[in-house]
Amino acid sequence: MKEYERAMLLRRGVEVLVAAGVFILGLTLCRRAIILSDEGYLLMQALDMAQGKVLYRDMDSFVAPGAWFVLAALFRMVEPTVIATRMVALVAYLGMVWTCFRIADRLAGRWSACATAVALGVCTVWAFPAWTFSFYSPYSVLCALVALERILAWQVSDRSRDLVWAGVFLGFAIVCKQNYGVFAAVGCAAAVLASLGARGTFGRVLPSALRLGGGVIAAVVPVVGYFLYHGAAGHAFDALVMHPFRGFLVAHRIPYLGLSELIDPQLIAGAGRFTYGAYPMLKTGLHLRWAAGSIQFVEQLHVVLYWVPVLVFALASVLVARSLSRRSLDVGLASVLAVAGLVFLGVFPRADFNHLMNVYQPVVLLGVIVTQRVTRLSEGRVWRACSIGFACILFAPYALLATSWYVSLLTGLQQPLAAPRGGVLIDPWEAGMIDFEVETMRARTRPDEPVLTVPGLAMLNFLAERPMPSRYYNLYEVHIAHDRGTSAVAESERRGSRLAVVDYNNFFSDPVGLSEYAPVLAGHLRRDFSPLLSVAVDKHLFLERRATSLPNRKLVSGLEDCDALTDAEFGDRVIRHHLFFDALYHFLENGAEGERQVSETECRIHIPAGAQLRVRVGYRQPLGVGDDARLLAEMWARIGEDGEGERLLEAEVPLAAQVGWGSPAPAEYEVDVAHLAGRDVTLILRTVFDGEIEMNALELWGFAMVWQDLQIEHGRVSAREDGA
Repeated sequence: MKEYERAMLLRRGVEVLVAAGVFILGLTLCRRAIILSDEGYLLMQALDMAQGKVLYRDMDSFVAPGAWFVLAALFRMVEPTVIATRMVALVAYLGMVWTCFRIADRLAGRWSACATAVALGVCTVWAFPAWTFSFYSPYSVLCALVALERILAWQVSDRSRDLVWAGVFLGFAIVCKQNYGVFAAVGCAAAVLASLGARGTFGRVLPSALRLGGGVIAAVVPVVGYFLYHGAAGHAFDALVMHPFRGFLVAHRIPYLGLSELIDPQLIAGAGRFTYGAYPMLKTGLHLRWAAGSIQFVEQLHVVLYWVPVLVFALASVLVARSLSRRSLDVGLASVLAVAGLVFLGVFPRADFNHLMNVYQPVVLLGVIVTQRVTRLSEGRVWRACSIGFACILFAPYALLATSWYVSLLTGLQQPLAAPRGGVLIDPWEAGMIDFEVETMRARTRPDEPVLTVPGLAMLNFLAERPMPSRYYNLYEVHIAHDRGTSAVAESERRGSRLAVVDYNNFFSDPVGLSEYAPVLAGHLRRDFSPLLSVAVDKHLFLERRATSLPNRKLVSGLEDCDALTDAEFGDRVIRHHLFFDALYHFLENGAEGERQVSETECRIHIPAGAQLRVRVGYRQPLGVGDDARLLAEMWARIGEDGEGERLLEAEVPLAAQVGWGSPAPAEYEVDVAHLAGRDVTLILRTVFDGEIEMNALELWGFAMVWQDLQIEHGRVSAREDGA
């Protein structure tokens, strides 16, 4: 008896430790990080819903509205802040872990339940901040898991109310994210059929379906009624049913990582880490502190995470088939497999790492149950030890790295945002930048004046308490490509936006740049706004409305055919395609500071009749500038290979050290090239630098002259050509 009591005491102690660990982990991570795009988009729209706007009718979205309703209700009760929404996220997170614990306890025992909670804790760090910030995916997956838990309870109790509640939570899952919810509903229906088949009671299919479906309807009908009442049902149907197929599935395809990436990581290396890398990998300085071999190993761990579900699903299928062959179907395992497998389809077609982790919770649950089942295949100690050993070897590197990342997140993300609507802790660099941007927005606009943030900076509007200027709160391809950005521009013009804040670079995971999918918006920003300042050298760009708009003329880029390195390759001449303009960088040669340096780039272009050349010239701002430092920009035109050059532009660029977060806007020049009309011309862009310069050590690219938005303007753009 004493031995039994000691075992029970040990188990209770482990349970208390696990519960405390889960709570501390969830609380500390829910308080950290901020997402300017997706989280800001959700919070800003939820706030506007709380103030009377109707989703889909007044605001663009293509995701089911459950999370919006929850946060709008929250904002009616408490002051709108990021941290308030994170407490809701914490409740959802704890509910997710508790639900998985209950399912694992029911199907595999208490020790497996504890192992599930621990595994989910490790994956929480890898998924950070996807499971602990304000977003719709965690709510949908939570409801799907609760529905599964009620299905499993019904399989044991045969109580009708468990089926009804399962249906209700499936309805909630659909209301929170339509594809996850529908996939989960199909999985739960399969679980019900499997249970009825195992009992030999197929005659009860219809009553069971009515109870399950009735619960779904009970959850969905009030939402449908809300949109019918507000005259938005048609808008909602188009946004939730039609738009994902003609927009998201076409524009947002990101391939699933193949096993070949284990040997030679191509997709995940370099800039691909932003798509396929975990957030802590990018935020904890791993790429700066660790050796290249270690980084590749961490990249390979990411690839393995893509293939663990395949292994788990395969093993679970074998175990289910084995039980079926023995005429004793493992209904519980089959049910978890059906739901986990179908919810996992939600990772497609956008298989970036964040979307992978959005649907990973059921995979973790299934993996622990499969491990427990495999260890029971034989009573032999060797088989059991090998099974558990393999699982531990697979799990260990993820746990060790998660521990390291967790400590780094706690110590690195500890600076509170100054904005009253913040309340979360982020890294000091990002906090300083966001605080500067929020104060700049507030200082340059009236309290009710909308600020155009492009393409996904809605969190700045939320923090600065400035409204969005149109129904589009995110301006990515999937949102505004259908009309090339025309309606977003029209609404912004109607509401009189005088300030715009844009990301310097195109979205890393979007294969199409803003200038291609929304040329009307890009043209609007170029003609009607001029650069005011850049933030953190080239993180964000503030634009202010011009006193007089530039004429709407046809444009020919002067950087299309240049003898420069392309797109983010290191060298002394680099052309980069930014959000709505291209830029040529002339970099200083490393190790040659203090010497006179000259960098030239030749670009070939045809000059149409009546053309004018426009260019902005600036530089990547340094920390320090030597007393004798001098920067000169020259532009020459040459006709033919041996023709004599003609100087079109000579300008000395005043150098100044970085003060605060904002860098001055580059100078804009207009060059008359009408006398070269009809000629094929070679433009020679020359940078001359003398003296010494000091850059921030973290600015890996170093100092550079920037030739920005070099365009040949000619003719007039008709309304039909402009797409207006």
